[in-house]
Amino acid sequence: MTNHKLLLISLLFILIINPDSYSQNTIRIHSTFKEPVSFPLLLSGTFGELRSNHFHSGIDIKTGGITGKKIVAIDDGYISRIKISSGGYGRALYINHPEKGYSSVYAHLKSFKKSVEQYVISKQYENESFSIQLYPEPGKFKVKKGQVIAYSGNSGGSLAPHLHFEVRKMNNQHPINPMRFNFNIKDNIPPKIFQAAIYPVNKQSRINGKNKKIIFPVKKSKIKNKYFPKNKEVIEINGKIGFGIKTFDFLNESLNWCGVNSVKLYIDGELWYHHQLDEFSFSETRYINSLIDYEEKILNNSTIQKLFVEPNNQLSIYKFIRNRGIVQFHDNLIHEVKYIIQDTYKNESTLKFSVKNINRDTTKFHENKLKYTELPYNQKNKFTRDQIKIVFPPYAFYDTVYFEYEEKLPKDENVLSNIHFVHKKTTPVHKYFSISIKANNLPPSLSEKAFIAYKNGEDKEYEYVGGEKVNGFFTARARKFGKYCIMADTTAPIVKPKHPDKINKDGVIAFHVEDNLAGIETYNGYIDNQWALFEYDPKNNLLFYKIDKQRLNNKKEHELELYVGDAKNNITTYYSKFKL
Repeated sequence: MTNHKLLLISLLFILIINPDSYSQNTIRIHSTFKEPVSFPLLLSGTFGELRSNHFHSGIDIKTGGITGKKIVAIDDGYISRIKISSGGYGRALYINHPEKGYSSVYAHLKSFKKSVEQYVISKQYENESFSIQLYPEPGKFKVKKGQVIAYSGNSGGSLAPHLHFEVRKMNNQHPINPMRFNFNIKDNIPPKIFQAAIYPVNKQSRINGKNKKIIFPVKKSKIKNKYFPKNKEVIEINGKIGFGIKTFDFLNESLNWCGVNSVKLYIDGELWYHHQLDEFSFSETRYINSLIDYEEKILNNSTIQKLFVEPNNQLSIYKFIRNRGIVQFHDNLIHEVKYIIQDTYKNESTLKFSVKNINRDTTKFHENKLKYTELPYNQKNKFTRDQIKIVFPPYAFYDTVYFEYEEKLPKDENVLSNIHFVHKKTTPVHKYFSISIKANNLPPSLSEKAFIAYKNGEDKEYEYVGGEKVNGFFTARARKFGKYCIMADTTAPIVKPKHPDKINKDGVIAFHVEDNLAGIETYNGYIDNQWALFEYDPKNNLLFYKIDKQRLNNKKEHELELYVGDAKNNITTYYSKFKL
């Protein structure tokens, strides 16, 4: 049975059970876990926050803007996994706690405790790779509750020093809400509501007479934590509609905008929709692009949650849904719409407003005569023109896409094909699809350097997509709609030493590295013809080596060779000598 069929069955089941059984928040878990840090737990991020293409799988703990603070194990257990990468979680440690049935995760670290750090470095040299993933035997690194296991940092995709902390179920590795445990997190501030939205679900739907969504601001009333629209007029609706909301949570002693835990929608006092973020699987997290108003996110960087479910939305966070969250009235009455927003600690805010159903004859509304191709979400779809071929797998979209396409000649002399407008960048894509583009008069000398690029806006900003040439077409995998073309990269990366005297006061040799188009792909450093452990920090365009006196002779002059390559195998070589 497919996941899609299972989703439909589960939704049907929800329709026939008592919604009140889902109206209460999940009970808080009382545990003996110790906080992962010895200082107050001030959060900059909460569980389930709506991030780019994913839900936040833990909590972000502030470290006062500095690195090197002690991180401790929350309970007895053993280190089960160690992962180091230049992006993502950076330096991360995973600990299993078999007696409790949970795993704990500590990410964006600066370093591990000494025995683990030495073990990791030896494995990095053995594999001649900075990026590494290790699974030590359960008895190799046992830990005790409260024992120092690492030091806080800013590694990987972190934008500021902090500790990303998770609790997962050991049996399935689902992240669960750490705020449900009895960690000492202070929060008596209710969520804030900023906007509400109403959406036409199909071409016949009307909101204030138009087949367009409306987004309107709200304000807080004099009554505690109650909100209402700034413009108090009753909104006229007709046909099938859905609702949305922009809301964030705030915690004590923190100015950060954090995610809420629970969103409920009531229509005329009847529960219509409820989702709650206390657990999910990593395999489903990209469905966030169906939960949010993706168009608003792309165009205005605004996060509005939709309170209705598209056909191929397979999220498990829904506690109750009536009619997929879609509302349709068959009268000419005024109806009450009410939102209840809660954080994990049941601090609550509400929003109320009214809509009036206006039964209209929608046959007089004519659909725009745009040229489009209908792509059903649950089928394999192919789109072919002379210079482009696209293949979408089944369930690549969240709903049927009315696909639009346009082709234009390039204005940029560096573009080696026509510009292909592949639908709208404001429509999300769930699965990778295959895109093949034909080049225009591509010189043989550029054949190995050419690739498919994604064009941002109207300027000359491009993203590397990749691809190989087959039968006159360059073919690559892509995962978003927008403008595509073919380009070539013949320029090697830039490599410049950060310090003229080679070694800074912290015993580090650092280089500024960047690439103009295809992006840094490989880097290898050698000292005295032996591989050396260089670390790449892409967010700061930094490549550096920490002097390891155990591997270097203090008394001799050393030779340094550095090779940095991009995704099209353009390589820059750097050579110098240095003394300790």
